[in-house]
Amino acid sequence: MLILSFFDADYFLLPNTLTYWLIFLGLLCNYTTYGLVPFDHAFYGFLGGVGLFYGIYLWGYLIYQKCVLGFGDVKLFGAIGAWCGVEKLPYILLLGSFLGLSVYFSVLITIKNRIKKVAFGSCLAFSTLMVLGSYFSSFNPFN
Repeated sequence: MLILSFFDADYFLLPNTLTYWLIFLGLLCNYTTYGLVPFDHAFYGFLGGVGLFYGIYLWGYLIYQKCVLGFGDVKLFGAIGAWCGVEKLPYILLLGSFLGLSVYFSVLITIKNRIKKVAFGSCLAFSTLMVLGSYFSSFNPFN
């Protein structure tokens, strides 16, 4: 996910090969007994993530007649849902949105130049790592 975030920050592009593998490995990992969440939560997280972002993509295209969200972000949010489950998606989306706004306003304040787009995939990836980091810091297998 870190590779995807740095690639997205540089090129505003999320390669299909990496996102598809991230989806596949997330569903496969959660299918085993060692997964982060039960498989049905991971599967519904994948469907919910893709469905929500694809709906935003269609809604933005219907209103503005241009792409407001890339398909890479749609697939990445589906992969995040496959790894984290449907319960953590609202927190990741909220944290990623705040991270994207802070990046936008920090660039606006420091450079005094308006940027046209922010790499939202990077914001989602870092917010996912923050949410998963808080999950693992409270995880105690000996209880």
